Amino acid sequence: EVFRLLENSISKFPRQRAIQTLITDRDDVEYDFNVSDNQGGSSSIFEFDGHEKMYPGVGTDRVIKMRSITLDTAIDRFAISKSLDTLVLDTQGSELLVLKGGTQALARINWILAECADFSAYKMGCQCSEIGEFLLEHGFHEHRRFEKATKEGVGTYFDILYVRG
Repeated sequence: EVFRLLENSISKFPRQRAIQTLITDRDDVEYDFNVSDNQGGSSSIFEFDGHEKMYPGVGTDRVIKMRSITLDTAIDRFAISKSLDTLVLDTQGSELLVLKGGTQALARINWILAECADFSAYKMGCQCSEIGEFLLEHGFHEHRRFEKATKEGVGTYFDILYVRG
């Protein structure tokens, strides 16, 4: 349902294309994808952890099976331009997996905007510190941090902008 909304939203931009696929750090692995009941906004391959305290009332509507590919595979398979400059990530705890599966792409990217939490929002999901450490190893540093949501006793969600160099 969300994918159809995305396709409709970008239809007026002829150079944009929606691709529906699960991107992680491995090709051809089957995952349980937990579809959330908030119009899919909190859907993830990971189960909720602190997310439930941050957003009480948000739950899982259903679980579907999906097979993964890496970011590098997706770029090749869907003939995405290799002249990427910016990567935006909001994958509900799996941002680090996406980055690990895109090391070839990272070599060409200059800017990354990643949503992350400074607490365990999803069981086995990544946190801001892990993303920052990985990107530092690949030539990026944190440029700016935007607070999105915070709750005392739980933690904070951020959008963090990383830049190469």
